[in-house]
Amino acid sequence: MSQATCSLCASALDHCHGTLIAHADGSAECTDWACADTDRLRHPYRADCSDVAGGCECAQDLVRPGTARRPLAG
Repeated sequence: MSQATCSLCASALDHCHGTLIAHADGSAECTDWACADTDRLRHPYRADCSDVAGGCECAQDLVRPGTARRPLAG
């Protein structure tokens, strides 16, 4: 997304264009390699690590037969 089409860039608001991935242990990482601040408020795009293609090892404990998934990214 270019700055010309991003309303947050046009408004000069601090934000990241990457997706924040929330892990079961409470940690987070961003898909933008240059992003060093994983604050949820800077990331309009968020996902649970269990939603990532191939899954995530830390999400295995959250999904058991007969139990509902617990969202992390909220």
